[in-house]
This record gives sequence, structure tokens and C-alpha cells, in this order.
Amino acid sequence: MEIAVLSGKGGTGKTTVSLNLARAAEKVELLDCDVEEPNSHIFLNPKTPSEERIGVEYPIIDKKKCINCGACGRFCRFNAFISSPSLTISMPELCHSCGGCEMVCPEKAISYDIREIGSILKGTSKNINLSWGLLDVGQLSGVKIIEKLRKAPPTAPLRITDCPPGTSCSTVEAAEGANLAIIVAEPTPFGISDMLMVVEMLQTLKVPMALIINKAGLGDDKLHKLCEERNIPILGEIPFSREAAAIYARGDLLYEASDEFRKTFTDLYAAVTAKIQEGTVWQ
Repeated sequence: MEIAVLSGKGGTGKTTVSLNLARAAEKVELLDCDVEEPNSHIFLNPKTPSEERIGVEYPIIDKKKCINCGACGRFCRFNAFISSPSLTISMPELCHSCGGCEMVCPEKAISYDIREIGSILKGTSKNINLSWGLLDVGQLSGVKIIEKLRKAPPTAPLRITDCPPGTSCSTVEAAEGANLAIIVAEPTPFGISDMLMVVEMLQTLKVPMALIINKAGLGDDKLHKLCEERNIPILGEIPFSREAAAIYARGDLLYEASDEFRKTFTDLYAAVTAKIQEGTVWQ
């Protein structure tokens, strides 16, 4: 069973929800797929984590065979080739490793090599098996790291995936195929606007969804009305709280630092599991 936790923008509380729901579970696997700036490990502090370097294929052009016909450049939708009558060059950072350029080259002048783009790290913290991706500085896409994270065999009955914010290719890779997507949203105009983009993405992916409202009480009731109009279940709310901000700033988990928040996330976890078992999640 896999739950994807998403938000329309950074800073909404997506990682807060992911971490504290994970702590409220009996045994869980947590994937931090926000590979550009993972931070789950900062809160969980897993001991002696293991590291695996991740590489992707990129095209190598044999200049002795290449006739500069431009077939590779015409095929590639990511502009990973520049071709002229006298020269063809590849740009590895733009390559998505699909293999199509090798297939269309009439002279078999293209082969592949491996370049490293980042790491996957793993560790444990109490009831949580944590895996997180880390994209190397200067790399353009972490999709392959996320793909490898999610393709790994599950290590617990429940997997919670902390997705990258927004609706980018990385977010699609992290959320596609999940049993349930939980959108974390703020009750503000910007929060609602960004949430609607995530809703549209999940509809396209045909992933069932529900909502958790973070910083409840900060805005008005427009978010509640919108969810009612669109038949999006609201699983619960986390109140806007200076105490919560202080706990987070210290690097502590709300679930562990406060009896009130422990009850909040225990109830939220119960609502999430009940919604999955109910089998009537909106999509």
C-alpha cells in the first residue's frame, strides 16, 4: 500500500505531514523523493545510513562513423543534440536516456556510457525505514533517482512517499500509481490556487485523492467550500500554531513533542487508513 503526500508549493507542510503520519504508524517505509532538497533525515536522524550512487545513461557519438545527418537531433524532444552539416554534439545533461537516438542513427554511431547524478541513502529510525534521494549539485533532473527509489521492493506493509512540491516531472514520477494521494493545502488564496494544479495532475494520473488542511484557521472557509463542490474528502486539519512552528524550527517531530499534536496525527493516520479501506476515495 502506497500513500503519496503532495502540495502545490513548498512550505505548505507536506514533509511535516509525511513524517508525523509515518511516526503514527506501527511499521512504515518513508521515501523522501524531494531529491533537490531532502530533509526527512534531518528530523529522523537515522544512524549509519548506507549510500548508493545512481547513474544514468548518456549518448556517446563516434565521430568516425557519424555523417552528421541530424537524425538524432530530429528525434530527440529534449534537445540533447546539436547537429550541423559539419558537426554533431551531444549534451548529456539534457538526455533522458530513452535510447531512441541510438535506434534512429543510420550509421550506428551512437553508444551509451554512464554518468552519476546523485545518491540514494537508507537508514532506520524507530518504526520508520527511511530512504531518501539526493541530486548532485548542477544536475538538471532527479527523475531517475525517484524512479529507482519507488521501484525498490517495499520494506514495510505501508509506504509513504514524500513527493516534490508542485506538478513537475519529478512530482509525476513520485505520485503515479499510488493507492492514495494526500494533498496538503493551506486555506489561503495562493494555497488554493496551487492545490488546484495538483488536483488536475492527479485527475490526469487517475490517482485517488483526499485533502489535509494545514495551518487551519489562517484563512477563510473557501477551501472547505471548494472541496465540498468537487467532492474531495477532507481527512482532517492541523491548526495554525506558533508552537508547531517552534517545534519544527528545533528539528523535532510534532508527534513526539506534544500530546495535542500526537492526538492530531494519530487521528489523521486513522482517517487515512479508514479512507483506503473504505475504497471510496474520490478521483
